[in-house]
Amino acid sequence: MEASLTEEEFGEFFENSARDEMAKVEIKGFRKGQAPEKIAREYINYDKAFEKAAERAIKAILKKATEENEWDLIDAPKVEILEAKEGFKFKANLVFLPEVKLNDYKKIAKEANKEAKEKIEKITVEKKEVEEAVDWLMHSREHDHKEGEKCEHQEEEKKELTDEMAKTFGDFKTAEELKKSIEEGIKAEKIIREADKNRAKIINKISEEAKIDVPEVMIKKMAENMKEEIKESLGGEEKYNEYIKKNFEGKEDELLKKFSDQSLKEIKAHLIIDEIARGERVMPEEKEVEEEMTKILNTVAPDKRSEANLKRIYDYSFGKVKNEKVFKFLEKI
Repeated sequence: MEASLTEEEFGEFFENSARDEMAKVEIKGFRKGQAPEKIAREYINYDKAFEKAAERAIKAILKKATEENEWDLIDAPKVEILEAKEGFKFKANLVFLPEVKLNDYKKIAKEANKEAKEKIEKITVEKKEVEEAVDWLMHSREHDHKEGEKCEHQEEEKKELTDEMAKTFGDFKTAEELKKSIEEGIKAEKIIREADKNRAKIINKISEEAKIDVPEVMIKKMAENMKEEIKESLGGEEKYNEYIKKNFEGKEDELLKKFSDQSLKEIKAHLIIDEIARGERVMPEEKEVEEEMTKILNTVAPDKRSEANLKRIYDYSFGKVKNEKVFKFLEKI
């Protein structure tokens, strides 16, 4: 877009910036910022005053245009000043949130839900799965193992679960009650995994058929964020370079290509979920977001909560609640 101001209109922005610069002026014989305007003007940095005036003018014009046109901008505009002698004129390259054209996502969800329901109805738990869970439970109790922890003990003779032993694992009267609880738990986990697979299948299918022209700047920005996250998790630049050398033969471009592909997939999923949330009116309510934020903050040590990034926690909580509400809506179709 291009926009312009008359010499008089831009003059107001320049005068405000000039006064800011005069307040910084230090002149012998006067207190800082207290020199008469006529004298102070001779000492101000007019280039800085112009830069600040231009920045304020551009910001004000873009803000007004964005609000009036209800634009969703996703990156800082690239600005080029075209005229600064007689009035003020500039050109700004804007990057908008892409338009999302969805197909019949309800039909996709309905078909996927039907298949998922059939699979869930067929879920069973074999006797061997329960026995292995019981063996692990008894072994971990004896050797104080945590779930998922690797066992370094020699293979031992398996002990039989008795009613007395079952009582030590909770509110169970018999070994059979404990085994039944374990069986139900394994089945519940399988159902959750199948439901998660169905959610991924729905969003992937909708994404395949949707029309979304994702701006390159969005993909690049997310890929760079992924790069910084992995660098931080590895412990810095040196460890990151070692990782690139070991896994990508020193070619960082290959990692960034992988991240770019992943970013495109995630961005499309995010845009689709947002479009459905708005269209079906299942956007998060403030109370729901606050509840999610409270859950997260409760996991932070009390003496560290004041250091928590509330904006980041809010954004994460908003996104999580929105995703859950959209998927629950799709699962009910």
